[in-house]
Amino acid sequence: MNSYEVTLGQLVEKAISKDQNESNFTTYEYTPDETVSEEFLRNFHMELDNKYEYISHMKYCKPNELKISHENLEDAVSLIAFCINRLKNWSNIGVKSINELIVNLNIAGFLDVNGCFWRALSRHEIPLSHEVIEYSSNQLSRLKSEFKVCNDLEVPIYEKESLESFLLAISSKDWVGIAELWKLFNNSPLLSCESIQLLHILDYYDRCTLISTFENCNDIPILMHIMNHLRTETAFFIGSETQNDILQFTSVYSTLSHHKARNHLSDINNDLLSTIFRKVGFDNDKFIKWMVVFNKYPLRFPNIQTALGKMLATTTNSENLEAYIKSISISKHADNESRKILSECLKEFVKHSDTARRYELWNIAYKHWFEWDFGGNNKENYIFQTVFSELDFAIVGYYKECVSHEERLSIKQELVRNMQSLESKWHISPSSANSYWYRNLSFYQVIEHAEQVSDDIDTWLLEGRYYIPLQFHENEYIAMLVG
Repeated sequence: MNSYEVTLGQLVEKAISKDQNESNFTTYEYTPDETVSEEFLRNFHMELDNKYEYISHMKYCKPNELKISHENLEDAVSLIAFCINRLKNWSNIGVKSINELIVNLNIAGFLDVNGCFWRALSRHEIPLSHEVIEYSSNQLSRLKSEFKVCNDLEVPIYEKESLESFLLAISSKDWVGIAELWKLFNNSPLLSCESIQLLHILDYYDRCTLISTFENCNDIPILMHIMNHLRTETAFFIGSETQNDILQFTSVYSTLSHHKARNHLSDINNDLLSTIFRKVGFDNDKFIKWMVVFNKYPLRFPNIQTALGKMLATTTNSENLEAYIKSISISKHADNESRKILSECLKEFVKHSDTARRYELWNIAYKHWFEWDFGGNNKENYIFQTVFSELDFAIVGYYKECVSHEERLSIKQELVRNMQSLESKWHISPSSANSYWYRNLSFYQVIEHAEQVSDDIDTWLLEGRYYIPLQFHENEYIAMLVG
């Protein structure tokens, strides 16, 4: 909670206790018999900015830089009290009353930053008129986006083709296509200040009505932008409850696109996200496409892994395990952040799964990893250092839980023999010889690590160290090659 939200909460508390008849907030005539115009709202915002300039300062200044007079604070309390009173008692009795509500929503928008005004109201259990809820739902259900090409503009052919592909992806529920093409269309803001405040009202006061408002909506641009203004918990709640595939997808894609920092999600949000993945997992074809979107490159959506780990541990559809593993784009590298991100999923998976389920996942991962073979030994995939992969945690799990000590020892001995026979084998080039050495040594790393570490899963991810087979410990040149 930032300093402005704390201050606003204190002002709301004072406004609640204030006698509404004492409110000295006044505006010029804002309730004509026709719909409030954009020009009127622009002028109204200018009036708010001029009269309550210190509120804007409160939003962006540090607390120790804030100097507001007692008179200013009283004015702010009066403004908030006025707004609260109208929201509590509003009735839809015609154009004039709607104009009153629109003005109040714009006052709320002036006070609000990312929903903090409505959080303060709901935290103090301030009721809203049920007609405000109905109006919010009715107005939001009318939101619509439309793509137009101006006749007097020469639009590049690739833009027209991209638009056609995007609309086709939406109609066919091509989740991969939607995710890739949405990046071309997500820059233009589609929601007015009024619409954003109506979203906050349903977000904090009636989430079930919020779901029903958009249950039949397939307008991807509108739904994507809507999710940007909802709390993460609300967006995931919608995704866990809806029967609308597009609404479900946007609740996850749009929300997670704005949460790139790792470990951002709360336990509640992880549980809701896990529920969404579980529902999607009932249709494995759909789950495969979702995994390509959300899991192919773990750095893009790092916060899904805990929820996925819980879901994979308890899903009744075993095909989901293979979909998860095969969706990951495996690469050979000295180390990268993706390995750590994926280990979060697999740790959660181990905590919640039984032995049979772990065996199943470890074997799927091992088969996929072994067939990958560090990219194969050809000139496009030469290896010049000890490398690792995104699946290493799962491979250590495989060697620890699916392979006996004797079998591990036998595999290690074979790898050592391969390395010892480096000079006696024919290689098409020095690069091929180097790759042969490092491929065997890289295989050796995960199996030796599985041999060395305990059953504590926090030790399973190999980081910051290399293993040199005992047979090469006295060879300084080999030690240099390992490093």
